[in-house]
Amino acid sequence: MITTWNNAFRRVYRTLHYESEAPAIHNLLVWGSGCAVIRGRWKMLRIDGSQGEGGGQILRSSLGLAMVTGTPVHIERIRANRPKPGLRKQHLTAVLAAASIGKAEVEGAGIGAEEIVFHPGAIAPGEYEFDIGTAGSTALVLQTILPALLHGGGESKVVLKGGTHNPMAPPFDFLDRVFLPQLRRMGAGIELSLKQAGYFPSGGENVSNSIIVY
Repeated sequence: MITTWNNAFRRVYRTLHYESEAPAIHNLLVWGSGCAVIRGRWKMLRIDGSQGEGGGQILRSSLGLAMVTGTPVHIERIRANRPKPGLRKQHLTAVLAAASIGKAEVEGAGIGAEEIVFHPGAIAPGEYEFDIGTAGSTALVLQTILPALLHGGGESKVVLKGGTHNPMAPPFDFLDRVFLPQLRRMGAGIELSLKQAGYFPSGGENVSNSIIVY
């Protein structure tokens, strides 16, 4: 999954269209294995969500990077290559979770929306709960917000409700037994617990992942 995230981040940078001169760089943060995240004073970046597979990964990676770098983004043609383009419940939950944790202003977010504008603020550690309302993947929502939580400067507890075992998404067991141990080896303080497994397509109201980042 680390490799997947790094490749996705590189793809996002390749699809950026700058609306300004090169930004003044404050410092360089290293994320994962070999993916550099630059934090600086950026003007709005326009991102074409139809690039690559044209799915939800560009959206999730863009939001994660926007929060960590403080960069406002205008994401267009969201999930353009999917049978039902635009934001679905899982993607909208990821946007709203990012907005809440990143104290961001969001324009255009709603079911079916094919473009949004995201203005991140300061990352705010704390206690949060986000309910997808379907069996949509909680792991993919976590993927969106985890970089910000790790850079938040304080302890956070997040409860995610939705699916925990989905096709085309990392299951809870992979996160718990493979992915998070690698993050801990890098120095991250993070714990993950499962209240009840939720399988696609039914999910369940009581299904949740609890994530503690410290």
